[in-house]
Amino acid sequence: MWPNPAHFTNRQHTFLAHGAEKVNEGHQEGSEDIEVVLVPRADIQRLIRTGEIRHALHVAALHLALVAEAPA
Repeated sequence: MWPNPAHFTNRQHTFLAHGAEKVNEGHQEGSEDIEVVLVPRADIQRLIRTGEIRHALHVAALHLALVAEAPA
């Protein structure tokens, strides 16, 4: 996915992992401020609709995951 191809050449890669488990709290470096929030899959669409998830690249990645798992 190209976030803004009219201005930049960067790409976003999105991966869907099945059966993943949280094994530790992770380690942030320097000025990183990262928070991992686990939510039930059933809540994702509501969180997008209500604006709790509003970053366009995150919404696009979640949409791709939901489409990939939808019945054909």
